[in-house]
Amino acid sequence: MFRGRARALTARVERAIAAIATPATTSRSGGAREATRRLASTTAREDDGGRDDDWLAARKRWKAEVNEMRKAWRREFDEKSAEKAKAEEVARAEVAEAKAERLAEKARARAARAGASARTLEELKREKDRKMRVIAGRRYQRAHAMSLRRQAREVDLLKQSRDWIDTPEALEASIERAMAHPERLFK
Repeated sequence: MFRGRARALTARVERAIAAIATPATTSRSGGAREATRRLASTTAREDDGGRDDDWLAARKRWKAEVNEMRKAWRREFDEKSAEKAKAEEVARAEVAEAKAERLAEKARARAARAGASARTLEELKREKDRKMRVIAGRRYQRAHAMSLRRQAREVDLLKQSRDWIDTPEALEASIERAMAHPERLFK
């Protein structure tokens, strides 16, 4: 990735230098035009076939400038990447903080509901116990009333039973009559 960008940067710089090196129509000195033309040429040679020292120096300066531009670009790229990473980290921290706050709020609500339901369960238990005591009290009262009625009935039956048989002869006559005409006890 870096090499591709460096190549693109190098190509831009080369185009800029080529644009500078093209013959200017308003230039007054023909020597400057020739020098820039020679600077742009990669095959600039002296008359004896060796490379031109000026051209080599210009090429060295150009490479140094390109290298400085590449380093500057890399610094800017790293700074932007660091800023972007820092911004993303801040955003993640904010999201995490908001999530933690939501979870804490849910936990508080859950605890409040649990406390309320515990109180509600306790109240329900007390209410149920009270109802059971009321029911047990009513059962006791009903049983006591039935017991009193039973005792009163027994007293009444005892009083009536004294009048059922007037004399011992009447008892004997009723026993003989029952023996003479037996009846089933349960029909």
